[in-house]
Amino acid sequence: LNCLLNNAKAYDAIPNPHNKKIMSWISDNPAFAPKQVHAEAYFRFFSAGGGRGFCPFEAYFSPSQTEEEARQYVYGILRRDQKFVETMFPGANPYIGYIFGNFPLPGWISLDHYSNVDLKYLLDLEMNILANEPEFCGTGIVGHYGCQNADQDINDWCLELVRHYVLEGCKNMLSEKYGFTYNVNFLKNGDFTDGLRHWRTDGKLHVKLLPGFAKIMQKFWGHVQYPERVDYAVIFPGDDNQEELTQTMDGFSSGQVYKLSLVAADFAKIEEAKIPAEKLPLSILLPGAEILKDALWLSDTSKSINVRHVWFKPAGDRQAVTIRSSEGRSLMVKSVSVVPVFTDLK
Repeated sequence: LNCLLNNAKAYDAIPNPHNKKIMSWISDNPAFAPKQVHAEAYFRFFSAGGGRGFCPFEAYFSPSQTEEEARQYVYGILRRDQKFVETMFPGANPYIGYIFGNFPLPGWISLDHYSNVDLKYLLDLEMNILANEPEFCGTGIVGHYGCQNADQDINDWCLELVRHYVLEGCKNMLSEKYGFTYNVNFLKNGDFTDGLRHWRTDGKLHVKLLPGFAKIMQKFWGHVQYPERVDYAVIFPGDDNQEELTQTMDGFSSGQVYKLSLVAADFAKIEEAKIPAEKLPLSILLPGAEILKDALWLSDTSKSINVRHVWFKPAGDRQAVTIRSSEGRSLMVKSVSVVPVFTDLK
């Protein structure tokens, strides 16, 4: 509590000769401290620089399983934080705001928890709530945190969301313009919660539950709403020199670019304390598709998991994908997803 108050008091001394806006930052549930402490802190934050202070909340939302659940979940937390300040300072909306988390990169920090949810749609839904619910009218600031741990597609999408809602004042879901949906089902059972259903195998592949892997190794951030869904992986045992996992995906649109993502690791070494970063002998085959980009991230902070992103145009409304291991290595693969891409790669 002393730390919070000392920080707030320091804002009194900030000179502001050019009348700039001064932003502080609130994280976590604001109810962790007595309300009178927050009342003094907020007053000092808002008064900083001659009344030019802002105090946005961190709003890093983990996905729900359905759009309806996500809307209720996000609204509930945003409203809780807004109401907390409103009870102390009626009409405070112009002095508060919300910074949404947009980081999707496993192994560093990730809110992209489920293969059947498109994070872009969730980010759209978050801003759509602010634009339409009357309780948030006049909100002073909105933005995103995590761009340094996001790919170009997410960053471009977030900029377009700001243009759509903030600069142009729109209230409709931007996703409607591009045909994006909350749930994506081009590829099915990408989290392997239903075993190997929808997949064909060549080799003695099997699914294994790895408790804690998503939080510890993939760096899933915050409150994972469905922890029972995130720790399954398919194991390539390495009994044969080459082993394969294949699925025929469907529902694609002509000319649309898609991104296939997965996480892989050396299964034989995941219990070791330190694993040198290395590119694993794993191939992603998309017969007939136009491959636009194939990117690999190596995380040396998470025991060298491999994060693969492949941008492609499918051969038609149906498209096969094969994940192939080689060299007789014992590997694991999880979190396989396919989502439509916003960014124009040309």
